[in-house]
Amino acid sequence: MKAKPKLTKTERGLRDCMLHNTAGEIAYRYQRYHEAVNEGLADSIRNRRHRELIKACEGLIEVGTSRLPDAYLRYAHGETAVRERDKLLGLGADVVPIKRSGRPL
Repeated sequence: MKAKPKLTKTERGLRDCMLHNTAGEIAYRYQRYHEAVNEGLADSIRNRRHRELIKACEGLIEVGTSRLPDAYLRYAHGETAVRERDKLLGLGADVVPIKRSGRPL
């Protein structure tokens, strides 16, 4: 299992919000799937709702284990949020491509 990512205060707030929204989506999909089972709807409808439920669960796992991209942090909270995360990680998250001669592209 992957190690838990280090998060800044800004990232933690955004991640908590995303987890809350994803959990609400799972609850909604769970309810719809069980309505289809209890009402005896067609197999195709039950299977589709089951796939939607599984997809929502996979989304929760993705949100819980991944980091926010630099572009999103920069858009939502500015360059200072990216710098704070770089300080936390001890390295630059943005990679600058360099030619063989050492000059940036």
